Amino acid sequence: MTDLEKNIKELLELRKENNIDPFNFSLLKYASWESSLRARLQEQADYVTPKIVEIISEVLKDNVDEKDLEKISSLQLDLTKKYAGKLLEMDHEINTRVEEYLDHYNQALARIIEDGKNEDEDEIDYDKIN
Repeated sequence: MTDLEKNIKELLELRKENNIDPFNFSLLKYASWESSLRARLQEQADYVTPKIVEIISEVLKDNVDEKDLEKISSLQLDLTKKYAGKLLEMDHEINTRVEEYLDHYNQALARIIEDGKNEDEDEIDYDKIN
């Protein structure tokens, strides 16, 4: 297993326990509030969302080391700018590969189940021989 795979696995385990990094958490909260505000306020949402960004930034600054925030936000901004154009392609590739894997998995599982049924049919009931 590569370091990347180990890191992804560990991040997924942490996520299961609702442990995610504060910057991603804040982006998720913003997206949630933005959707809610657009649904509730429609035309006024554009006037309200900057204040939401300010509130989230303040909460992050109050709870996370500022140097860490600068590193995280800068890195995420750079990576987003660099790779955002590939997200649709990556999404399609991930979905295709996962679906292919699941198809192979289900086919293998079906073969195992079928082999198990055949083994049950091939067993001899020695009590009935007499």
